[in-house]
Amino acid sequence: MVRLTSFLCLVLASVASASPVLQKRAGDVIAGQYIVTFKQSTSNFAPRDVDALINDILGSVKTNLRRAESAELLHKYDFGSGQLQGFSAKLEADALTKIKAHPEVQAIEPDTIVTLEGTQTGLDGGLWGIDSLDGAIDRIYTYPDSAGAGVDAYVIDTGVTVSHPDLRGRVTWGASFTGESGTTDGNGHGTHVSGTIGGTTYGVAKKVNIIGVRVLAADGSGSTSGVVAGMNWVADRVKSTGRKSVANMSLGGGKASAIDSAARGLINANVALAVAAGNSQKDSCTGSPSGVKEAFTVGASDVNNRWASFSEFGTCVDIIAPGVQIKSAWNNGGTNTISGTSMATPHVAGALAVAYSQRDFSSPAQAFQYLLSKAKTGAISGVPSGTPNKFLQI
Repeated sequence: MVRLTSFLCLVLASVASASPVLQKRAGDVIAGQYIVTFKQSTSNFAPRDVDALINDILGSVKTNLRRAESAELLHKYDFGSGQLQGFSAKLEADALTKIKAHPEVQAIEPDTIVTLEGTQTGLDGGLWGIDSLDGAIDRIYTYPDSAGAGVDAYVIDTGVTVSHPDLRGRVTWGASFTGESGTTDGNGHGTHVSGTIGGTTYGVAKKVNIIGVRVLAADGSGSTSGVVAGMNWVADRVKSTGRKSVANMSLGGGKASAIDSAARGLINANVALAVAAGNSQKDSCTGSPSGVKEAFTVGASDVNNRWASFSEFGTCVDIIAPGVQIKSAWNNGGTNTISGTSMATPHVAGALAVAYSQRDFSSPAQAFQYLLSKAKTGAISGVPSGTPNKFLQI
């Protein structure tokens, strides 16, 4: 076991600037953009050629309408037979009508805005979050020597500052699905999440490998279609590498069946998925991906073992973790102290990485049950009725 002293009394000389004010609202429809889901393929012997089907559908529409601009492909989705398969596209009204009539199309839903889970910034705080995971808050964090070694943690967020000194050497830039150029975190949120998962100073799993997947832009917003594409990329990569893997999604929006299906696809690819409950003081079952029962949904608490007032609640919350005044890495190379279920979730993702580095699990569900078996029951005050009162421990 390793013991890390947490200097909770230290105060930053300067606190990083707050995240930009979000102008786009989660759940807002993106005009003219749609997510098309195919009917489930039941054949394991002749897997559907998703590329060919997409080309056939869009090619037919463009030919019939005699306008190439009537349908513009954005992303392809293929989580495998019996799971989410389809595409997203910019579609004119007449193209939409024709695609709805195609015999292989199961459903079409509007593309919508997805945002990071809003955070309160500029607060003084420290390392109480990781300190609380090994018992009492005593300025000492004791963790297994394995510390997430041999495990990949995918941060599906705003990107990661690969050069940050608290992360350097264990971070890989994965892919971007925002349309932005470069390999940077223009917001800071993804870097903060990464620091809590596996930072040398601020992290739960200090030997984990971190892979940044950018699905939210510098303003903290993205599209459902882009988020699903990022999740598909992670599933494909994990299937290719065969490595033990966890994923963190500190983002959300209104109910989106494509995101829910993609979350199940990730879990079926053997990825342990931790998701934020949300910060809107409502039932987390009403959001995506927080309402996916197969995912591990995380509510937030504060340093005094009280339920965070902003945290969403309900039966879809699986576990509670530190989420108020959490200090971690920031995209300027320094740190920031912020709050939200966005901050609680990476504590859980880090704990999952630690667990995976210590033992083998047959499925993500088994890993989730392992963490629940170690959690403190009834430790948090003020937990809303119907919400499980299980506080994360490693």
